[in-house]
Amino acid sequence: LGMLKLLKTSILDLLEPGLRTIFFKTVILSIFAILTIVYMGWTLFSAYQVFDVWLLGPILSWASGFLALIFGALLLPPITIIIGSIYSDDITDQIEKKYYPSRVGKRQIKLSELLFSSGKNFGITIIVNILLAPLYLIGTFFPIITFLVFYSVNGYLVGKELFETVASRHLDMKDRYLLKKQNNGKVIIGGVIMVGISTIPILNLIAAVLGVVFMTHLFHSLALKN
Repeated sequence: LGMLKLLKTSILDLLEPGLRTIFFKTVILSIFAILTIVYMGWTLFSAYQVFDVWLLGPILSWASGFLALIFGALLLPPITIIIGSIYSDDITDQIEKKYYPSRVGKRQIKLSELLFSSGKNFGITIIVNILLAPLYLIGTFFPIITFLVFYSVNGYLVGKELFETVASRHLDMKDRYLLKKQNNGKVIIGGVIMVGISTIPILNLIAAVLGVVFMTHLFHSLALKN
């Protein structure tokens, strides 16, 4: 119930005047990212048309198209988080000044630091999902396997990235680790929620900003209890 309340508050925050400009920027970037993924998938799909040998051509074409679709779905959540991370300092600052004026983060995060952290986590996400590709393929026959593995693993990775991005404005690395460890379940659930939103058409356009706003509220709700 508490998580749903935070999610509702976060969605309403997207209407705040101060976030509108950032919101529209991330929507444009998200659309560009989605179109790029679709183009890459279609290019990969078309590339296998050269194997026009009896049934081999059609089989490879459909297989490559299916794999491209899966790969695109895997890429969307981390790409969305990277887009949000670019503007995370401004987003978090606005939310904290409105809701937590006595607890505004004093440490400004450099863009280079944000890009490095997001890029590192993006790379880890891609590698992990590639290693899990066999499970995803098995999941085509048992969808529940794909569902559980994809959302639990990516929920953990996305939740960790968002939490550390917001917490780094307030805590050093050791304290961030301790707070996350004490509330690992909630951070993962928050990540799963954001991954879920980022894989739903249309809603994935708001995920970049929503993820940062939601995790800012979650961080402060957890920090106030410690």
